This record gives sequence, structure tokens and C-alpha cells, in this order.
Amino acid sequence: RNDLVENIRIQAKKDGFNFSKQAIKLLEEGMHLPLADSIASVNDWTKDLIEKRSKNLAELAWAEISPWLFD
Repeated sequence: RNDLVENIRIQAKKDGFNFSKQAIKLLEEGMHLPLADSIASVNDWTKDLIEKRSKNLAELAWAEISPWLFD
């Protein structure tokens, strides 16, 4: 497991991203939020996919908060 985390850390660093010490610890312990499973299952993040996901999340958020704003 630690070899996998180290490989992820190295690749992320090559891509210009540095994990915090806490993030590395969470990776090593195998802890994650269950809602992250849907994100982790995507193999090919494209601009179109990100835009569709962003729009969907914004619509879901709006459906939840708009009644509070106009109540």
C-alpha cells in the first residue's frame, strides 16, 4: 500500500501538485470519503466531463439552497 501511495505522490509532484502531510497520511491509512468513490472510478477526465459534472453539482446545490434564499 505504501508503495502505491509513494508512486501517486511522485506522479502528482511531476504534475505540479504536492500533497500535504495530512493527505499523505490519509492515503497511507486508506481513508477516504465514500462520496469520493464516484470521482475515483473515472479513468478519463475530459474537459467535457468536468463541465457536465460541474453543471450537475451546481444544479443540485441550487435545488437545495434556493428555497432558503427565497423563503
